Amino acid sequence: MRPRSSVALTLLSSPPLHPRPYPFPLSHLPTMPPILISGTLIDFPHDPPYGTQKVLMGKVVAAADRRAHALLEAPTGSGKTLALLCAALAWQERLRVEG
Repeated sequence: MRPRSSVALTLLSSPPLHPRPYPFPLSHLPTMPPILISGTLIDFPHDPPYGTQKVLMGKVVAAADRRAHALLEAPTGSGKTLALLCAALAWQERLRVEG
């Protein structure tokens, strides 16, 4: 097994670069109204989402509500990554708020 380089160790042990969650204010960015899917308000940066993205977000939220695994597939270029991240983060935020 190779030892790690000193650069990697330095990066792993260094403090966070920005004390705030974002290195810049987000107030200037345009926002879209949240989308209600399966009882969860999802902030989605594009309006409107593709139909496949709505379905995928619904499946992600439903699986998360059941604390179950989900195997999801969609065609290339359908926005899977964005839909998955938006739905998962919205579900996590709903869980945090509901306590």
